[in-house]
Amino acid sequence: MAVIKSCPARSQECVVPAALKKEDFLKLQQLTPVSKFHEEIWLYSLFDDPRVMLLDSPVPLLEVIIPVHGIKSKKLEVILQYWIEGKSMSEELSRLNRQILVQTIIELGGGCLTILTVFMLAYRQLKTASNSLFDEIEQRKIIEKELKRFRLVLDQVVEAIFITDIKTGQFIDVNDAACKQLGYD
Repeated sequence: MAVIKSCPARSQECVVPAALKKEDFLKLQQLTPVSKFHEEIWLYSLFDDPRVMLLDSPVPLLEVIIPVHGIKSKKLEVILQYWIEGKSMSEELSRLNRQILVQTIIELGGGCLTILTVFMLAYRQLKTASNSLFDEIEQRKIIEKELKRFRLVLDQVVEAIFITDIKTGQFIDVNDAACKQLGYD
C-alpha cells in the first residue's frame, strides 16, 4: 500500500510507504475517510522540499486521508493523503475554546448566583419562621406559668369557686373547695 501525497504533478518522489495506525487502515478499507488535526508538526518531517527547511517552528496541519476504489469495485485500491495548512483553523479553534471558556464561566457564575440567591431567601424564611416559633414558645411558657400560679391561688381559696360557660352552663373549672362541696374529694 502506498500513499500519494498531494503534489503539483504525480511523480515518483510523492509516493511513500504508508505508516497508518491499524484502526485508521480499517476505516480506510471500509472506504471511510480519516482526518486528524496536528497542532504542531515539522514540515521537513513530511516533505523533501528545501523551502520547508527555512521554517524555524512547527505548524498546525490538518491531515486528510481519502480511500479510493475502482469504478465497479468497492475494493480499496489507493489512499490519497492531503495536508491542509491549519494555522487559521488552529486560531479559530483557540478562539472558540476561549469563547466556550468565557461562556462556561458566565453560566457557572450565573448558576452559582442563582443558587446563592435561593439559599439566602430560604435562610431568611427559615430564620423568620424560627424566630416566630421561638416567640410563640416563649409566650406559651409565660401563659403556662401564669396558669400554674392561677391554679395555685384558686386551690388555696377556702370558698368554693365555680367557673362556668355562660351559654351552656357547664363547669369549665372548679377549685378544691368546690370539689369537696360537691362530694368529689
